[in-house]
Amino acid sequence: MGFEFTDDPDKADFILYNTCAVREHAEDRVFGNVGALKHVKNRNPNLIIALCGCMVQQKTVADRIRASYPHVNLVFGTHVINRFPELLYRTLTGGKRVFELSQEDNSISRQLHQGVAADHVRLRQLLHLLHRAACARQGTQP
Repeated sequence: MGFEFTDDPDKADFILYNTCAVREHAEDRVFGNVGALKHVKNRNPNLIIALCGCMVQQKTVADRIRASYPHVNLVFGTHVINRFPELLYRTLTGGKRVFELSQEDNSISRQLHQGVAADHVRLRQLLHLLHRAACARQGTQP
């Protein structure tokens, strides 16, 4: 898709925070960092901001993000990490915020047992679709 790593949020097209619910200080830092991204999002409306991990899987946290951080596009919990490409695609093409917080424990293990070759083909196809969606969103050709 042409993404590269950057330490400068102003140069980013996609920012992902992996959150942790173990320590309160970590939660406070996430909310502070995500709040600071509002200005970056205002300068770059095409920026995708995503949060994942066990912290955002908690209903009270997800509700707070939904209500207080409208600049966050994608929120997903640990039990749906295997669906990340699909969730990102929905975010890029749907024009709506995506919150996926399923508590189903066996979703990852089922995905891992379906076969590496089949998953590789699906991933390549999905990456192609994501690339096309990102180009369309930015008004460029794939």
